[in-house]
Amino acid sequence: MTPTVAILGPTPRSGDPSTIGGVATHTVALADALRHQGVDAVVLSDTELASHRSPSVIGVRGTSIGYIARMVLKRPWLSTAVLVRVLSSQRRRALGVPVRRAFVRSLLVREALEAVRPDVLHIQQADFRALYAALAAYRVPTVLTVHGLGGLQTGEYPALREVIPDQLTAADAVVTPSRALMDQVRQLGVTPR
Repeated sequence: MTPTVAILGPTPRSGDPSTIGGVATHTVALADALRHQGVDAVVLSDTELASHRSPSVIGVRGTSIGYIARMVLKRPWLSTAVLVRVLSSQRRRALGVPVRRAFVRSLLVREALEAVRPDVLHIQQADFRALYAALAAYRVPTVLTVHGLGGLQTGEYPALREVIPDQLTAADAVVTPSRALMDQVRQLGVTPR
């Protein structure tokens, strides 16, 4: 049986140079490398709108109110459960993420995960994506790639100092592109697996 990995991260959007960056490039390269190894890799792209769907990329970025309303009406119990988690999330409040954004992103991530039914969820970066995945509450082993910890230095979101170590600890495995970055992860008091 072919394993399936869902990769939650950004993707470059053709014709939009602002979406082409290191993490977006890594997301595509990781998916391609996994496919080359015989793994079924599907990207849950937070660059693409939810209306974007292909066999290899599902958009999980916000979309029209009508689209969300249809999702909520289609699955009211699931939508209510996600909304309750969003409303009660101390992490969401600490980060200042608006309820609507957290609800829509978390619900879209949950819907995509249920469509893909992955064996593993690979999250690109220990920030808001990990929050949305946690609020989606889809039970699957999680790998978290730390591409950098610059968010801790900028001070833009002070709560990241507490949230990132929690999210790293909750992951089943943590990956970094260098030993130096792994040392920084360890300095946060996290013993990655």
